[in-house]
Amino acid sequence: MSSYKILFADMYVKSIIIKLILFVVAFTILFWTVKINNVLPRSSLNADMQSIPVLLGLGNFLFSIISGFVIQQQWRKWDILMDASRGEVSMLRQLYIVAHHFPVKERNAIRFHIYRYLDMLIKSRQSKNLHLRSKKVDEALIRIEDTMFSVSKRYPDIGNFAFTHLTRAMEYRETKLQSSSHRLPMAIRVFLFFATGTVIVGSLFLPFVNLYYNYYFALVAASIAFGILLIVDDFDHPLQPGIYYLSADAYKSLRDEIRSKLEYYAFDFNKAEARELTNGHAA
Repeated sequence: MSSYKILFADMYVKSIIIKLILFVVAFTILFWTVKINNVLPRSSLNADMQSIPVLLGLGNFLFSIISGFVIQQQWRKWDILMDASRGEVSMLRQLYIVAHHFPVKERNAIRFHIYRYLDMLIKSRQSKNLHLRSKKVDEALIRIEDTMFSVSKRYPDIGNFAFTHLTRAMEYRETKLQSSSHRLPMAIRVFLFFATGTVIVGSLFLPFVNLYYNYYFALVAASIAFGILLIVDDFDHPLQPGIYYLSADAYKSLRDEIRSKLEYYAFDFNKAEARELTNGHAA
């Protein structure tokens, strides 16, 4: 695991722990404030002893059904993103390998532009607008396409075969971009926040005579609801560090592998970059 990934994973874990601690502290203060100040008179709760569990159970059941549906849909999006990301890397790797069958000049040109595309893609992941398209990444991909068009004209047999890998890589990339840009509708987000708040407040009505039992089970119910909200939010931001984080490690591994291979054959990166700048393809 790269130090970059470890750093962001640690930051995310710390942020989750901080959020949970703050939530527990806030809920504890709310609970004991309500109970000590008798905001919910115990005599009234005792009168409703039979109806409260039924209403709380029904509310929690509906909350679990709806949140489960949302998580299922988000999980499906996550699977699509993972498959698209792996497919893109796999096709680019196949193109990198197939390039070995071309003469040295064409082979190096193909591999360099794949390397440049991967480098641009990795750098764009550090942008604040992760879900938006990057013009530099698009231009780098176009350079691969231009190179493959040129090579395919001179070497049609192997060129057409290699071009299919690029086409599939582009399809995977488009699927990844489309899926990563999908966000939960605002209405559903508002509803989840409202439902979570309802479960948390509703847990204060648990009719236990013993306050410590009451506090424990109320805290468990409220924490589960809050945890579900955190999971849904994490699913909704797959390009930001979290539990469900679409890592760029596979892209970095292929980029470094290509650079190592080109350097082994004494490829001049500075000269190639200068040529790209001269042709108006800035890094």
